[in-house]
Order: sequence, then structure tokens, then C-alpha cells
Amino acid sequence: MARWTDRIRLDDGRWLAFSESGHPQGTPVFVFHGLPGSRLQQHPDEGIATSLGVRLIGIDRPGYGQSDFNPRRRILDWPDTVLALADRLGVGRFRVAGISGGAPYALACASRLPGRLDGTLIISGAGPYDAFRDADRGRPHRLALTLARHAPCLLHLSASWMARMGCQSPDRYLDRLSRALAPVDGEILARAEVRRMFRSDLPEAFRSGPRGMLHDLSLLARPWGFGLEDIRATVHLWHGEADASVPVGVARHLAATLPRCRAHILPADGHFMVLERWREVLAHWLAA
Repeated sequence: MARWTDRIRLDDGRWLAFSESGHPQGTPVFVFHGLPGSRLQQHPDEGIATSLGVRLIGIDRPGYGQSDFNPRRRILDWPDTVLALADRLGVGRFRVAGISGGAPYALACASRLPGRLDGTLIISGAGPYDAFRDADRGRPHRLALTLARHAPCLLHLSASWMARMGCQSPDRYLDRLSRALAPVDGEILARAEVRRMFRSDLPEAFRSGPRGMLHDLSLLARPWGFGLEDIRATVHLWHGEADASVPVGVARHLAATLPRCRAHILPADGHFMVLERWREVLAHWLAA
């Protein structure tokens, strides 16, 4: 089915926006976008999900896209939000996939919703603050998380600049991003279909300015409210060694801490490996 967007009103009165694509009667997979991002941050080839029998449901976290900002939200609030949407859609059991900055939210669901989850997938996923601090690469992101933890006001200027560029000139935003990443990521971001996807996604990510991204960074930099070592569900993890955004050391930290982690570390892949290997990853995960 073609991608479409809808919203539900939560019990506290806030709107939550989501999109659907793929097979309408397929296996439900809730996809949690990166940081920044929106419900539209999905693989450009919607036929992949359809051919594998997957119903993709992307959600705008509060402060992104068409979801209302909530300054009091925590990472551990997310499982209840996902459950509310699943119940509204008549979805019983489902899977969750966290991409990059969406990883903590997928792991929160694995921690809190074991009775409803059939699978948890992390791709190029962010880890706790300590994992970034101890990683051997990714110094700019360690700095951003340190500022988010101790001096968040210092991030507002750069975040506001990013938001303006993302809304007004997504191609310029992507060009600057490409120069900071591995060459393999630059090649992926240069593809016409990927550019089209991000031209839709970035203005939605910053529809309400940088608030959603800044709050996400703040939450990522602080204790998440649950222990990775307490998650009993199997977590499938895919990460590229050439990832210059989330260092591979973060993935190794997750793999070593999660009790039941099936890790796939690929030596030549970068941060946007999901846009290169989505069919392979999704098929492998569904068959596991």
C-alpha cells in the first residue's frame, strides 16, 4: 500500500502522528526514526516491505513532525505511547525497529512490553552515554551528548541553525552531513531516491523547530530509566564498522551488555547501512 499519514489523540490530549506503508495485512513493525527524523524516514523502496509481508508503521516522536511536543516525556514513556497506538489500530502482537537515535526507544519497548513484542531490531543504534564516552571514535557526538547532559543551552544555537537548513535547504544539509561521514555513506546519500526521501523527511523533522531533537539528545545523554542487562528479549543488532556517526564501539557495548543479542557487525558499512541492506536485514530478522 502507498504511504499515508494519520494522527490519534492520546489520553493527555496530545496528538501523535504516524504513517503506514507496506502490506496492509502484514506483520506489524513499528519503526522509530533517527535523530533528527520523522515518520517519513523510511527506505525509499516501499515494495521491499510489501514483498516481505510487512506492515510498516512509522511514528513521529513528540516534537517531531505532526506529533505535539511534550517537555516532560521520558524514554520510558514511549512503550505506553506505542501500546496506545497499537491498541487504536487493532494490533495485537508486533515488532519494533529502532534506527540510530530511535534505538533507545526500541530497547525501552523490549524492556517494558515483552508480552506484546515478537521481535526487536536495532540498526546503527545509539547507546547510553557511557558507551559513547568509551568509544574510540565519534568525538563530535560525545561532545554533543556531554553538552546535552551538562549545558543544554549551548546546543540551542547550532540546533536552530540545523533546523533552518533542514527545512529550507535539505540538499545543503545532506551535503554537509556527507562530508562528515564515511565515503560509503556519502555514496548512499547521493542517490536520487534517497535525496527525495530526505527532502520530505527533514522539513517534517524540524516542523516545530529543534525542540524534538534537543529533547531527544537530553534524554539520550542521561540514564534511560532501565537497564540493558535486564532485557530478556532477543535483540537483533546490525552495525557498520565504518559508522562515523555512532561508533562501532557503541554497538559492541550494546552487544556485550544485552543478555540475548544477535549482533551483525559489517566491516565496510557506514551509518546509513539501512538504506543499503534493508531487504537483507528485514528478511533475516523475520526468519529468525
